[in-house]
Amino acid sequence: MIKNLNLIFACIFFGGLAFLSNDKKSLANEFKIGEIFEGKVIIKNSPLKSVVFLPPGIYRVVAYIEYRNNNNNSLAYLGLAKMNKNIVETAILVNYSIDFEQYGWKISNLCDRKNLHFIDTKANYNHEQDCYGLNHYRPTYLGSKNRFKRSLGEYLEKEGISQPQKFLSPFFRFADSSSLIEIRYFFNPEAYGFEKQERTTWKSSSWHPSVINLYPSKLAFKESVLDWTKTFYPQIKKAAFNKIDHKFKMADVNFKKFDDSNTVDIKDDIEVCDSAVNRAELQWSTENTKDVAIAKKLGYSVIDCISIITKNK
Repeated sequence: MIKNLNLIFACIFFGGLAFLSNDKKSLANEFKIGEIFEGKVIIKNSPLKSVVFLPPGIYRVVAYIEYRNNNNNSLAYLGLAKMNKNIVETAILVNYSIDFEQYGWKISNLCDRKNLHFIDTKANYNHEQDCYGLNHYRPTYLGSKNRFKRSLGEYLEKEGISQPQKFLSPFFRFADSSSLIEIRYFFNPEAYGFEKQERTTWKSSSWHPSVINLYPSKLAFKESVLDWTKTFYPQIKKAAFNKIDHKFKMADVNFKKFDDSNTVDIKDDIEVCDSAVNRAELQWSTENTKDVAIAKKLGYSVIDCISIITKNK
């Protein structure tokens, strides 16, 4: 009898240790910093076993963290980057669930945003989100309070890679009652022939939807990235749920920069019109007051006002 009790105790004790060991293994880092990928990444530690396709090139893992949310569910952030000539040409950020969530995930406001270049929301409910779109992004990595972003910036600094200043960023979010995955691609204009990008605020950027129409080459690049976003949405969604065509290869953004040096440069006027992107009451310089007063009286838009100012310089 005592032998039987000892046997039962041993089974429970060592079985418990095995369970704990497996649980610890499930939370072990799935991706190693510096690890190389090409073509696609398989997220083996996600419930969906999601596949993330990569544009052409070699990508390195530049940041990876696992964390728990307020419901004590496990999630992860994965960052990959293609780097060349001291710059990040293309990057991918994946935020995904490691655990199944019994009660669904907190709804992201991403699918509700209106101040973007493009948004298409297929579903936006408590237990289902399906949306994709295009944003312009001004990253802050070094010194960020966000642990993932900070570690990404520190990795780039250690490798001698310049901190990127501007991206055009297609995003894809899929969530249901038990799992989620959000995939963001980042295309650096400098990798497509544009000059080194200056740091600005998000609102005062010349890539902002309110003023990008004044820059023909930037508008053309945005349209190229938007075509890419719309073209690959079906495949990206299928792969997120591990329904992939193994012969599929993701293409790069199809764009060649053209010379638009004869177009109006409004950099100085962006500083003058610091509220222009909000289409709020504008703070104009004294010398332009007359032109703006006339424009506003005639009902011109903010972009029309800026155009009037630049033409009258």
